[in-house]
Amino acid sequence: MIAPIVITLLFGIDFKESALILLYLLPGLVFMVYFKVINSDFAGDGKPQIALYVMIPVTLLNIALNFILIPQNGAIGAAVASSLSYIFASLIFMCHYSKSNKFSFFEFFCKFKR
Repeated sequence: MIAPIVITLLFGIDFKESALILLYLLPGLVFMVYFKVINSDFAGDGKPQIALYVMIPVTLLNIALNFILIPQNGAIGAAVASSLSYIFASLIFMCHYSKSNKFSFFEFFCKFKR
């Protein structure tokens, strides 16, 4: 909500409209927190290549979404494509992590007693 104010203060009035782009990126950025934490755990376990395997199809998805969304929506289309790609990468990582550690995928969002 304060993005227009902060962006205007930092970059000037000419960039005020870019606050909307930031809002479209926000859901993907929230999900990327999961990705980063899980990636650190996999890398610590000696499996850093898993991120590469996940990011190859995610990159292809991002490219395809950019071709579809940018012509009609410009920068907002790029932000939506990136956000969707980040969410997809995180969900794949979360599924793989929950299977390899034998707990429910939904435990990422809700804490259950074991």
